[in-house]
Amino acid sequence: MNGKYDDIINMEYPYPSKHEKMSMYERAAQFSPFAALTGYDEIIKEEARYVEGRTALSEDDKEKINEALNIIASDASRYFDITYFIPDSRKASGGEYARKEKATMKKISEHEHFIILSDGTHISFEDILEIKIE
Repeated sequence: MNGKYDDIINMEYPYPSKHEKMSMYERAAQFSPFAALTGYDEIIKEEARYVEGRTALSEDDKEKINEALNIIASDASRYFDITYFIPDSRKASGGEYARKEKATMKKISEHEHFIILSDGTHISFEDILEIKIE
């Protein structure tokens, strides 16, 4: 069977002399996908990142914290364990709870509603979940 292109079918392809032949990797790179929405993956990951919600305290819990703060204010050398909420810097509606054990008070500001621990940690009264005095 003689075909229309039998005379050229087995000929060597004439590569241009100016350019080298592309590697398979370089050829594939031409067709690789690109990020049309730059930053979208990071936004999705941030949205999926879990943060704890703030626990609502009962009036009894608030009263216990108030009593503990009064005891601590009267004796600054007293050790206590404190659990408090740290708001997340990137998400407005979440954060995490932290716990300091064997803490001591440096200063309590009743007017501005915060306590400063001896290690320099500032904690707002609204962020305190629990105080256990030793």
